[in-house]
Amino acid sequence: MEIDSGSSPRPSIHRQVRDLDILLFIGLALFVFCEYSGYIKKEEVAFIDPILEKDNEGIKIGVPSLSNVTDEDIDTRPSIAVNWEHVLNHQKECSLSFEEEAPLPLVFMALGRTGSSITWQAIASIFSNNKSPPKAIEIVGRVKEESVEFFKNIPDELTNNWPSAYICDLQRNFTTTKEKSGLVGFQWKPYQISLNHPKSLGGMSDLANTYLNNENDHTYLTKETSEHAKIKVIYQTRNPIDRRLSNWRHHGHKADVPAHCPVGDEECLKQHEKFDAKKNFTTGNELLHWLKQDDKHHKNIMRQLEQIGVDYVYVTYEKLYSSENDEGVKEWKRIFEFLGRGPDKFTMDTIREHFGMVKTSSKTHKDVMLNYEDVKETLKGTKFENYLN
Repeated sequence: MEIDSGSSPRPSIHRQVRDLDILLFIGLALFVFCEYSGYIKKEEVAFIDPILEKDNEGIKIGVPSLSNVTDEDIDTRPSIAVNWEHVLNHQKECSLSFEEEAPLPLVFMALGRTGSSITWQAIASIFSNNKSPPKAIEIVGRVKEESVEFFKNIPDELTNNWPSAYICDLQRNFTTTKEKSGLVGFQWKPYQISLNHPKSLGGMSDLANTYLNNENDHTYLTKETSEHAKIKVIYQTRNPIDRRLSNWRHHGHKADVPAHCPVGDEECLKQHEKFDAKKNFTTGNELLHWLKQDDKHHKNIMRQLEQIGVDYVYVTYEKLYSSENDEGVKEWKRIFEFLGRGPDKFTMDTIREHFGMVKTSSKTHKDVMLNYEDVKETLKGTKFENYLN
């Protein structure tokens, strides 16, 4: 039988089946690829989102949202809310004082477990000669979720002046009640998730007496007139490995175990010793990724403070509480010179006399890490090598 030369030959049934198999294979390959990509993306989100805040909010790595977090994974202490209505009602009649006799307006910026509480307490004690000065409250939030909620709740009328309005109200209260406090202000945990919030940027501009001039290149100009001088900021950091170890230790505490131990409270120290068991620490790519993200976050904070024009001093836990007395004196002197108050000549023993809290653990990394050698091998040859002691 001859085939019509004007028409194309019909493909055989075998060829049709083969083509169908190829299409099915390609479709299956695409499906597997998309599913795998989605899985990787989800894993990255789950890892990167909490990784910067892991040491400060107690959320485990790999937990992408609060909905999957159990009660023991978050700070369960009572929430601290600012009475913004009261601040609004009194802001017109309130004027910040920077005089020597008034408690100095200050914002302490630091992530959790950096030693910021004892640093604040020591400075306030030295300035006021009061061994038990008022603490700096973490009004901006002790955990990431609180921080997001905090900025959400700031009234729009206070977007660009909430720090000075709050501190002014607090300073007036201290003056009225004759509270002996060398400092007045609050602690600010600079979580990445809220760092670029409009009211966070507005707050930093308030501290710096600047305003956003150009949104495209984020340039800030100094206000020609302002009701107050620049509010100074102390930014303190700590070796991230020590931060995480401290967080892990405190993470297992019961509600009746205080986060800090007062000087001379031996019972408190005994309670903390119960949580000093050795643990496996993060290693490999996970450790390196976390340290890189932490370093990036630190640089973002520094860049933002510089860009907005905040008057700040950067100090580290390691230098402030160094076993080398000369190094410690130099770091504390930088703080006093920056604030324009405090002793001209002093020793570390003088500073320690004003410590209201003591270390809850003095163990080395080798003492607390089951896999110390693995951690050491991971960090070998990297810029984070000196983080391990």
